[in-house]
Amino acid sequence: MRLVSKTFIILSLSAITLLAQSQIDLLKKEKKCVQCDLSGIDLTEIDTRGIELTGSNLSMATLTDCDFTDAKIREAKFMEADAQGIKLDGIIIYFSNWSGADLENASFVNTDAKAVSLENANLTNVNMSGARLWAVNFQGADLTNTNFKDAQLGQANFQKQDLTKANFDGAIFWKTKLQGAILLKKDCEAAKLDGAFMDESTQCI
Repeated sequence: MRLVSKTFIILSLSAITLLAQSQIDLLKKEKKCVQCDLSGIDLTEIDTRGIELTGSNLSMATLTDCDFTDAKIREAKFMEADAQGIKLDGIIIYFSNWSGADLENASFVNTDAKAVSLENANLTNVNMSGARLWAVNFQGADLTNTNFKDAQLGQANFQKQDLTKANFDGAIFWKTKLQGAILLKKDCEAAKLDGAFMDESTQCI
């Protein structure tokens, strides 16, 4: 029975490996895989510019330094992905899920994001300048040196977040959720003028 079990495991792993390779080959050839299960895939060796991954699952995928210029990734899942240095400049990433992803040094310059989850993501040194971050969830994310310069943060969720190490120069806080958040005084004043949601638990230091 043990021999049968081991054989079954080996065959299963081989099948998974072959499936992953076939998906990579398809992406290399057609640069398109809609609503595919690509969880755990390594895309670092293929050209991801202009690729279409709409609705696909790339949870725990390796995307380090991938360039997604002109890519289509609406409704895609990137939970727990290794995406350090990924480039998402200027593209639309509506309804995508990056919860728990490592996005250190990533670039979201002028990215158009709506209803995106970045909950518990590592956003250290991430550049989101000029991005449209509508109803984006940042709860639990590491925002150390995150650059939100001139970003539109309408209805974004920063509740209970320490925002003092991020750059919000010129950012718009329209209806942004800041209950329990800690902000620098200058950012607090800007948030108040923009109609952000703040209460007695919001700290301005």
